[in-house]
Amino acid sequence: FIDSRLTILIIVFAFLAGITAFLITPREENPQIVVPAANIIVAKPGASPDEVEQLIIKPLESILQGMRGVEHTYGIATDSMGVVTVQFKVGEDKEDSLVKLYDHIMSNIDRIPPGTEQPLIKPVDVDNVPILTISLSSDTVDDGELRNIGNRVMEVLRRVDGTSVSYLHGGRPRTINVELDLKRMKSFSVSLSQITDILDSTNVRSSTGTLVSQNTVKRVRAGGMLNNADELGKLVVALYKHKPVYLSDIATITDGPAEITVQHRFAAGAAFSGKRPLNYETPAVSIAIAKRSGSNAVTVAEDVLEKLDEVRDQLIPANVNVNITRNDGARADDAVNVLLEHLAIAIATVVLLLIFSLGWRAAAIVTMTIPLILFITLAIGYVSGQSINRITLFALILSLGLLVDDSIVVMENIFRHYSHGTKDRIQSAVLAVNEIGRPTNLATFSVILAFLPMFWVTGMMGPYMAPIPFYVPVAMIVSLAIAYTVAPWAANKWLKTAATGTSKHETDHSNGLLERAYGAIFKKLAAKPLNRRLFLLAVVGLLLAVFLLPVYDQVKFKMLPKNNTNTFNITIDMPESSSLESTDMIAREVGDIVRANPHVINYETTIGKSGVADFNGLLRGSGLNKGAH
Repeated sequence: FIDSRLTILIIVFAFLAGITAFLITPREENPQIVVPAANIIVAKPGASPDEVEQLIIKPLESILQGMRGVEHTYGIATDSMGVVTVQFKVGEDKEDSLVKLYDHIMSNIDRIPPGTEQPLIKPVDVDNVPILTISLSSDTVDDGELRNIGNRVMEVLRRVDGTSVSYLHGGRPRTINVELDLKRMKSFSVSLSQITDILDSTNVRSSTGTLVSQNTVKRVRAGGMLNNADELGKLVVALYKHKPVYLSDIATITDGPAEITVQHRFAAGAAFSGKRPLNYETPAVSIAIAKRSGSNAVTVAEDVLEKLDEVRDQLIPANVNVNITRNDGARADDAVNVLLEHLAIAIATVVLLLIFSLGWRAAAIVTMTIPLILFITLAIGYVSGQSINRITLFALILSLGLLVDDSIVVMENIFRHYSHGTKDRIQSAVLAVNEIGRPTNLATFSVILAFLPMFWVTGMMGPYMAPIPFYVPVAMIVSLAIAYTVAPWAANKWLKTAATGTSKHETDHSNGLLERAYGAIFKKLAAKPLNRRLFLLAVVGLLLAVFLLPVYDQVKFKMLPKNNTNTFNITIDMPESSSLESTDMIAREVGDIVRANPHVINYETTIGKSGVADFNGLLRGSGLNKGAH
């Protein structure tokens, strides 16, 4: 490689592959973690929460805990229904886990108590956690109309490439409400069971065959679905004195929003910079959008918001405010950009140190290898399915000080050979690299072996920290290859030294202050065995003292520091007998406290159910919580 055009091709390929990988590799705030999980929903009509807990939740949890690979189960008992969330161990195959779960449940179906419906197994996917929530709020439009507007907007946004699950949070859906009059029912001798049976049998459309006419085939359908309040009111529910009794005769029928069981509101905080609503808290509907697995969170969020700007004037009235209340794409981009700045600072620091230590020519050659190594490492990461996230960039920053070592050692030894004066620069460079080849290989692979055990970290932290044992060894191997190919080629082209017997560099290096101090200390240690023993005892004592620091809580053991997130959740859990109004009153008081904080931009309140799902709530089942309390 030292005098070959192939080396130039390696440099060009590294730059092109690295820039391409940097631009197209998906960006995320955190690494993708596959946590197989599922919700098992079992309905038992008429059962109280206590009965559901004893008859369904506890037996089901005992069945599931016998399964291999299950880490946690969470049970929720409500009126007429129980939900058990099963979380498998991180690293278990998702499809295999779900197949095992279904097989295990079906093989124990005989243990379900009488009157219980067949269990529904619904997989839980971490990719279903929304990366973007768009809040529609208004002082003049009610939550029913807001939901209609949100439906129209969501139908457009869900077509953006890269999106997956999307849903509406808040607002009252359209329903046809039937309020029965018991006195009229009694006067016409109509029972509730008659009405429900007729509704069930009438609200059906079925195919009864085909009709051939004039060489065309037409499908014949019988019955029809009930579409509005007028059709429902004309429904005959009984006969009284040989006259039909219509549903409108015994009930008041309205077509509009459903009964208020859930409330969702938006409020502007002290740091809010947009158009402020007239009231402190206004009715709102949130559009939640998740991204497809493997897609770039940054580009998906940007594409959705760009589409929103296009259709905003056509679909959203002027009296409806639009606010972005969650944007994980922008947050991921900010986190990646901050770490890229730190990476640039680290590279600049290393370059300045190299210039100070090696001189500007040797430092320039070593500096040239840094982007080559990083670019090839990113390209290998992209091919391997890795994403650019904060752990990935942390691994690159961590390896930065290590990956320049090989090129420095190679460059230093070539410089030493050139300093003695030589006519054949190529042969001298080859000899220089051969001299330090084995120890350089040993040092590089020793560093690699130090990081490889992180591949076997179990639990949630295993896949979360996996980019470190992937990227550090890859960067080290690439640095070794670059040090043996590009560094000697560049040294042969550009490195210049004084062609004298002993170079000025060597003389200064051997008589440096650091070397003289080291020599003086080492001579004292080598002179007397007592000095050596005391020195070793001091080292062992310091090592034990460091180990004791966590024991006495002088150093906190944590895998990661607390993340500086811009969002937090407050959960209000009232007594189960609480009404929606009493829960709402407490929520408004909490909102008053939150709104007074000068740093709060905005907040959303949901009463009657949990808020928009996040990663923690998805796996712990809290996203299924609902009720007036």
